[in-house]
Amino acid sequence: TLEGVITSLNDSHLITVTKPVLTAVLCASACLVGLLFSTRAGQYWVALFDSFAGSYALMCVAFFEVIAVVYVYGYRR
Repeated sequence: TLEGVITSLNDSHLITVTKPVLTAVLCASACLVGLLFSTRAGQYWVALFDSFAGSYALMCVAFFEVIAVVYVYGYRR
């Protein structure tokens, strides 16, 4: 959920903005992406996201999991 993303970014100290500003930015960006689906070409975008978004997102999550494991345990282990 959005709360998990905001808390993770806040706790990692990678982003120096306050929590309300970060929440506003993430909600506004999610709203803009949602507006994409309400245009005339919305059905096309839904089909595009439905067919491609799952596979790419899963690949990105797996890649960052590998990076996190290497960071925590070290690449020599």
